[in-house]
Amino acid sequence: MSRAARGGFAPLLLLAGLLATAAADPPAPGVGPVQKVRAGFRAARGPVADADGNVYVADDPAGRILKVDAAGTLTTVLENGDGGTGLALDARGRVVASRGGKKLIALDPATKKVSVLADGFDGPPTALAVDRTGGVYAAAPDAGAVYYLPPHGTLARIHAGKSRPTGLTLSPDEATLYVVAADAADVLAYPVARPGILGRPKVFCQLVQNPDDPAVTGGGGAAVDARGNLYVARPALKAVQVVGPDGQSLGLLRVPEEPSGCAFGGADLKTLYVAAQTSLYAVKLEEAGHRSGAVRSEEPLPEAWDYAGPMRTVAARFRGTEGVVLHVGGSMTIANPYGSWPRGGKGKTPDDAAVLEWMHTEAKDKTDGWWLCRTELEMYRAYTAESGLKAAMLHAGGARGLPTLEKMLDDYRPRLVTIECGLYDADAGTPVADYRKSMGRALDLILDRGAIPVLNTIPPFRAQPARTRELNDVLRALAKDRGVPVLDLEREVFVRRPDDWFGTLMDRMHLTGTQAGGSPSAEPTPDNLRKSGYHLRGWLTVRKVAEIKRRVLDAGGK
Repeated sequence: MSRAARGGFAPLLLLAGLLATAAADPPAPGVGPVQKVRAGFRAARGPVADADGNVYVADDPAGRILKVDAAGTLTTVLENGDGGTGLALDARGRVVASRGGKKLIALDPATKKVSVLADGFDGPPTALAVDRTGGVYAAAPDAGAVYYLPPHGTLARIHAGKSRPTGLTLSPDEATLYVVAADAADVLAYPVARPGILGRPKVFCQLVQNPDDPAVTGGGGAAVDARGNLYVARPALKAVQVVGPDGQSLGLLRVPEEPSGCAFGGADLKTLYVAAQTSLYAVKLEEAGHRSGAVRSEEPLPEAWDYAGPMRTVAARFRGTEGVVLHVGGSMTIANPYGSWPRGGKGKTPDDAAVLEWMHTEAKDKTDGWWLCRTELEMYRAYTAESGLKAAMLHAGGARGLPTLEKMLDDYRPRLVTIECGLYDADAGTPVADYRKSMGRALDLILDRGAIPVLNTIPPFRAQPARTRELNDVLRALAKDRGVPVLDLEREVFVRRPDDWFGTLMDRMHLTGTQAGGSPSAEPTPDNLRKSGYHLRGWLTVRKVAEIKRRVLDAGGK
């Protein structure tokens, strides 16, 4: 079944009102208008907004970092900063900025305490992005370089070229780093293999050019929204250019002055703040933005697409048993530790308890997916899981008697189906085309019944790293094409253990239980979730199901 046949993605509404096409600038109704929040800057740079409604702006060359609160009141949080054109926020709410040309600092706005994070840039960083791990990407145009500072490591140059990078931002799922240059029309997209490790870039899009000022080809600071649209400051056009996730330009958002950067803020993240020469501007948009570096650690990583609309269309056809969530998979699904935290673990929130009750947890019958995936009918085979499962077995049946996916769907009539399948395909060298066909067919079987699939990516597999990445790219592409949710276990592991995941979250072929001193049923603190792979997956599954229920199934979910 095609994506269009299922209802497709919701129409793009966020730009109605303030966008002009590259060819013309007609008036358009809708959101807006652009409002001036504050004036009087010597050269406004940044900006960045926190969850409390405050917007931080660097005033260059005054060397100050200023705060504009929700009421529009302006206060100074750092004097004589000696730079600081690039700003970001870390997970602790500190403002990360450059200082003195070659230093990176973290500023606590409440205490005004300044901590030096790194020293030794070859040129002042003017654009920053903080990832979910707390690592910082920094663009230094004078050096033609992009750097990465891991949360507990040393500064490293990860890209060098002839262009002058002046803007960078991460996609919502942090799988892509977008780099904008001041002197190049091409915006580059770097695949992020793991935090700070970039793959070969590709040209994501070409920026619209100003025929009256052909010498200025590039852009400035950048931001992304939750749908994956990219917003790039375009000084030569006095505009912010908006580019869709497919690299196609959606138009220009005009501002009165030459913008240097932009960022989403506001209580609902639907206000785009634009720093432009002497002023800070704001405009309301219909699409919520994404705030990198401030993703709550208690939620799964977001997809680079919005699954809510397509899955609401699918869910409207559901005729099964409410709350049944099947767990279909191999040895990492049949393993008892996978369900240890959901069934009897510590530290559950009221939201966790509510969704687990909805899932019929501990009913120990055909409505209880945790019971179905762990209760062995014979050695290494349960009702919905079997050790050694490969993608083709979802349709042919397992080697130990696991029913086909189609029969499981008919027997249990689930609302959601989590699928963990691919580790044994990576190990056996299943052709990519065959794997894609089998997994795509599995998704379509689930969707055709009005159920929602939750694809699990394959966790890091030391024996076959390249093969695992290739199959995970297949899973993400299938999910994106059909608009379905993903529990990206590979990236969740890398976020917590970029370099030392082996022996802590993964062993030779499986998630870990207690090998690293953790427990699958411990309280889900950030530290505990770095010590047991089964604890991490079980907890993430509960949080992902709660997210899907809230956004897709519950009335008014967002």
